[in-house]
Amino acid sequence: KIGYFTVSPRLRLDSKWYNEQIEQFVVASSIGSDSVVTNEIKKLDAVTTFDVGLNASTKFYGMFNINSIGINAVRHTVTPSVSYNYRPDFSQKGWGYYGEYTRSDGEVVTYNKYQQEVYGGADAGEQQNINLSIGNNFELKTTVDPTDTTSKENKIQILNVTVGTGYNFAADSLNFADINLSYRTQMGEFFDLSGASRFTPYDYSGTTSKIDKYLVESGKGLLRLTGLNFSVSTSLSGE
Repeated sequence: KIGYFTVSPRLRLDSKWYNEQIEQFVVASSIGSDSVVTNEIKKLDAVTTFDVGLNASTKFYGMFNINSIGINAVRHTVTPSVSYNYRPDFSQKGWGYYGEYTRSDGEVVTYNKYQQEVYGGADAGEQQNINLSIGNNFELKTTVDPTDTTSKENKIQILNVTVGTGYNFAADSLNFADINLSYRTQMGEFFDLSGASRFTPYDYSGTTSKIDKYLVESGKGLLRLTGLNFSVSTSLSGE
């Protein structure tokens, strides 16, 4: 706890031990094409990877006193949360989990030394992203009927809405994640209505659903809908 905020650091460590790995190299052919040779090397070694993260969240409330038409008050609860996650690129030479060979045309090819092992090797590519979500919960509290001694105060959830998105600093394009919106409400005691929508700030072109160009640059607004689902559920039971 730091003031009104809850801060949660995270460290994940994963170590896979193997007794063999591969080595690849190129043998030039007389017909002009390269042949890649793969050798198995008996060697006890560990593939140790990690990723770290930090999450911070808080919660605050707003109370609206009504005291009318059977409603005592409406409470609005807001739960914002932000998290940061990082994983280095384990295909870099310094980690020693990947090898490379050079083709006759000068192209350098990188390969995973542990790609044939049962649990695989280390993941390639750096991950560095920040995620943001804001939850909104609206609750209604009924008033007690003074003329009825059995009357009780009830709390009813009116609406629950959560919106979230993220940004990937390590990506070379399409850094912004989709904006996800989920919502749920209850109609009386019998029906639950829920749904989710997904939006993107990126434009599209032909059969490519997402290109590295913002909609606002093309004069098409800020967001476009890319996914939608909606459901209604109920529960029936006898005595």
